[in-house]
Amino acid sequence: MSENKRRNSLKHKMLLEANTTSLYQVKEIQGMTVKSSWKLYLILLGWLFISTCTHSLSAQSIEWSRSPAYLTPAQVHDDLVAVKQLIRENYVHYERLQQAGHDWDQVFSELRSQLLENPRPMLTQHFQEKLLEALQFTEDPVFRADLHLPRRHYQTRIPLVEPRFTDLRLAKQGDRFRVLPDQKFPGLANLWLNECNHPNVRLFPILPERIREERVMLGIYASEFPERIRCEFVDELNRKVTRELLLQRIVKELVSPRQTLFQADEGRVFYVRWLRDGRKEETAVRDFYLLPERMGSARTLILDVRDNAQGSFSFIERWLRDVLRNNVQSSIVREKQTPATITGLLRQMEWQERQLSQSGWLQDALAQQRGVFASMLQRFEEESIKTKWMETKFLFQGKPKSPKWNKRLIVIANDQCGPGCQFLVGLSRQLPNATLLGTNTGPYPDGNIVPMFQLPASGILLSFSHQLHLDHQLNVVPPSGQEPDFWLFPTTTLSSVMRFANSELEP
Repeated sequence: MSENKRRNSLKHKMLLEANTTSLYQVKEIQGMTVKSSWKLYLILLGWLFISTCTHSLSAQSIEWSRSPAYLTPAQVHDDLVAVKQLIRENYVHYERLQQAGHDWDQVFSELRSQLLENPRPMLTQHFQEKLLEALQFTEDPVFRADLHLPRRHYQTRIPLVEPRFTDLRLAKQGDRFRVLPDQKFPGLANLWLNECNHPNVRLFPILPERIREERVMLGIYASEFPERIRCEFVDELNRKVTRELLLQRIVKELVSPRQTLFQADEGRVFYVRWLRDGRKEETAVRDFYLLPERMGSARTLILDVRDNAQGSFSFIERWLRDVLRNNVQSSIVREKQTPATITGLLRQMEWQERQLSQSGWLQDALAQQRGVFASMLQRFEEESIKTKWMETKFLFQGKPKSPKWNKRLIVIANDQCGPGCQFLVGLSRQLPNATLLGTNTGPYPDGNIVPMFQLPASGILLSFSHQLHLDHQLNVVPPSGQEPDFWLFPTTTLSSVMRFANSELEP
């Protein structure tokens, strides 16, 4: 992402936080439950800082000149001990991954053996890369390591888990999958899939041609990919056919702020593509909010929010109030607060200010947010608080005069998914007769400020999440996001979606 795009994204996010009218429920799990708007929550914390905070920020500041070019074995050992402790005490997915069979002790033991095998000093950048490589099993793209050396900045991230597809379609028959005829794959029609040579092979459910038919597409769901995978097929006589299949990626495109706000297609299936938020003076905003008046006779509503990364919760919430009267609980964010995470948040704000390196309202906003975190840290220290969990629930309250929900809802989303479309994804999991199409929705909250920890020997700045994303049933949503009921790949046309929507109306 370019510097200008990153600045605009941060600016847009802070504007949304400052102007949202949506209702949140902020709950201190060890205390009382209160309801307030996020804007009011920030104002109260800000006043608390102004009136009481005298705590020096110097102890939490980043030491920019600390990082050496090389690390001795003793320094490598010290940093690994520090990382292991930081993750164990502050990383919100630690217990979940441990219960899933990932042995953290073994991960760090193997990494230590690998790095200390050579007694010579190693490049600090090499240590940074190997550390993130060892943590790749978390599949958490929030993990980031920044190394600042004179005149150089190295940044390493864990890539997002996402699908790659072969375009090979199969139909389920019994407990096996048969290849559907396709001119792109001569010689494979009606053969049975036997096995493939990659551990992350997935059979992605795709839209069926007929009701109760199960169709899948062969592909891989991972963060690293080969160019091709080798798969084995058998015929009715158990004769084997081996074929190498090219893996294709889904090209992602963010919506331009100058693009049209929405597209609509009226009919028995009412299709709305919501592409971006709009300013209240725009004619398109008024037209968008009038759409519910025209969908009364529609039996199915399709909300397509793919690539709408900046679409806000408050913008689509206002539109939905005229569509349904239901009161639902959408995304839940559970945040782990410790003195270490709050100190890390202070460092993250300092890092953001340095990256922006500009004056004006954005720098002032960042400085004010640092004040909020400093106030929180002072409270933790004064009251000797070791750990506290905060839970924020995103609530939707429909209008009592809105029509009773009697339609089918289809939401189409992907991992370019802003707060508004994440809300719609959560809604699709709660309304009766609802279906989610698209791809995985990606991390949420996306782009939030996360703690930044500085390692003692290398000076590497390690960032990871202190927030859990839960669904309405309190299940943890993995960092890759929620998966759809049916996956949509570039070769799937909108007419196929409309055919699927119409087929659900038939008796």
